[in-house]
Amino acid sequence: MNPYRLAMFQRKLLERRGILADDMAQMIRSALERCRLGAVGDDLADLSTDAYERELTLSMIESEEGELMAIDDALERIHGGTYGICEACGRKIPMARLKVVPHARRCIKCKRVQEKQEGRKMEQFAYR
Repeated sequence: MNPYRLAMFQRKLLERRGILADDMAQMIRSALERCRLGAVGDDLADLSTDAYERELTLSMIESEEGELMAIDDALERIHGGTYGICEACGRKIPMARLKVVPHARRCIKCKRVQEKQEGRKMEQFAYR
């Protein structure tokens, strides 16, 4: 990949990383504030709502942490010279895919195979 495109993807990844970090910090502050304010005197319905909101917030934070790690890995691949190369088949990841998912590790074909395999593993786990 040419240096101009690498720099473009690096900027895009760093921009997204900043947005995610800000979002996560805001969600954590908000969750902590709700915990602090709602600790005493709540009825059962309020406590249930608070617990649900905490779980939802934690789930969102976990999801964003996953994307943040994927972005950090992509930045490492840029510096290591392997960015844009499918980790499964070794072919170039199409530019269209990288524009949509700049932290992609696999081409579409290999990603579909991975998802199919993971789906089978989940089905096997669910029926035990």
